[in-house]
Amino acid sequence: MSFLRASSQFAAARRILMLPHPDGEAESVARAFGEIDMGLENLDQSKLDESAKKWLPELVNLMSSKDIEVNTEEGRYLSKAKTLGMDELSTLSQLVDDLQYFFDEQARKQ
Repeated sequence: MSFLRASSQFAAARRILMLPHPDGEAESVARAFGEIDMGLENLDQSKLDESAKKWLPELVNLMSSKDIEVNTEEGRYLSKAKTLGMDELSTLSQLVDDLQYFFDEQARKQ
């Protein structure tokens, strides 16, 4: 497992979530979802601390498209992004920030 890869992908997601959103907020959130998924690829969750173990399922649940109708032309990321309200977007940004900081700290120890 590479904390460095997770840190890098979550840093990219965090940058994408920052203003401005030239292609629209939903497009930016969808792009951030892609970065997050890449960062979580092959992540060994047994190496996470208690805080990260709490944050990760929250983030995965927030990104889940299981309860929405996915527009096949848009894909699941954009379809989900369009359903998020202000509170969910705020939570998304906070979780990405917290996890990126955790991954970065762990990468420095490797």
